[in-house]
Amino acid sequence: MLHLLHAKEKDMKRFTGVVMPAHSPFDKIVALCLYCRFTGQKLEELDLILAREYQPEQSQIDAWKRAGYFLIDIGEYKYQRMNKGSATEIVAEALQVRSHRLLPFVELCNKNNQTGDLKKLSNSLVWILREMYKQGYKPLTVISRIFKVIDAHIRAVGKEMKIPLNRRHPDVQELVQKLGGHKSSWCMSGYIRNLMILGTSDQEILREARWWREVFRKCRLANEQVKVKALALLERSEKFTFQSNGKRQRGVLIRTDDTRVPRALLNKGAVDLIIVTRRTRLVTILTSNRVNPKINLDQLFGVIIGTEATHREDDRNPKDIWFYDKRINAILNGSGGARDTTPTVIAASAFVNLVKDAIS
Repeated sequence: MLHLLHAKEKDMKRFTGVVMPAHSPFDKIVALCLYCRFTGQKLEELDLILAREYQPEQSQIDAWKRAGYFLIDIGEYKYQRMNKGSATEIVAEALQVRSHRLLPFVELCNKNNQTGDLKKLSNSLVWILREMYKQGYKPLTVISRIFKVIDAHIRAVGKEMKIPLNRRHPDVQELVQKLGGHKSSWCMSGYIRNLMILGTSDQEILREARWWREVFRKCRLANEQVKVKALALLERSEKFTFQSNGKRQRGVLIRTDDTRVPRALLNKGAVDLIIVTRRTRLVTILTSNRVNPKINLDQLFGVIIGTEATHREDDRNPKDIWFYDKRINAILNGSGGARDTTPTVIAASAFVNLVKDAIS
């Protein structure tokens, strides 16, 4: 811990490089950006290791630390394990950030990790970066593009637009009209607005817009295909109903290794709760954000822990096998980012009855 927390600026500049998860979402990219700005390093100059796992073997973590790498949201430095609101908060504390331009990112990321509000913006760049990984975009491409968005935000704060829209190229005027007037830096319209504030040329603005709009087109097309696949799977899966909050709720037990499918069903409002089983026998229980108030999973989690303890023949602690993520109101077979997660011994078919009996 001491090698990371409360480091002096001169010490920070001695780090060999950075290790972070390969498919890092917004918070972790912001944390990396803070590190680069503090040390004065450019992304392309940085020795950046993109780890495939959030929880690598401890021997690998120790090797990185001995080699002098700065770890972002890896292993023991995951923000949940350190009881922080975000990876950005951890890095800001480690670097003792005092800049009025950078400190607001801590609050921004803490809040978004709790609510997910930035993903809900129209043409959200926070949402699309996750989709880019799924579509095979290289992590460095994603990171570098989001770095440009962050940089535009930092440099545009508090400034006024020098070139009025009506003096811009007609294609830029049309682009702004189509994107709408949302000013958040974390959606397409806000990013384009920041570029305009900074006096970016019409050609560069249109080039950036074309690149991002093509990304959105590809990702949305892929998501539509997933929805079709999800609805077809729903038709041939075991559906059931249960009572929660005094209302009849819809549940389904599906078998799939495609993590996009259950979320597509929930986003479409096709069901309220999904029990997902995989070929590895790992189980996830997800709920819809559309249900208000939320389905209470507290009692179900307790029942699952008790059932697991009763049926296991080894000495594994059920709480090491199951994790109740209250932030997203889901029960996961394995703690966040765990390596070699142990599958449950509870039969997949038994979860339907557990849900019916435990949730009320």
